[in-house]
Amino acid sequence: DHIRRMDLHAGDHAAVLMRNAATWYCKGLPGAAEFRKAVNSATTTSALMKVVKTFFLEGQKTGAL
Repeated sequence: DHIRRMDLHAGDHAAVLMRNAATWYCKGLPGAAEFRKAVNSATTTSALMKVVKTFFLEGQKTGAL
């Protein structure tokens, strides 16, 4: 929801602005290093949302989160 709101305000630049927040959300979780790498590679808000959704949905499915 945080990323979506920033997208409304800043468009695709929100992806750059939200990288720090997105990586903070995964601190200490399994797979966090790979998640941070993918987040920092995202150049659009839709790409960032896909990375975030995939990480957290997969984590819930596997019981890691």
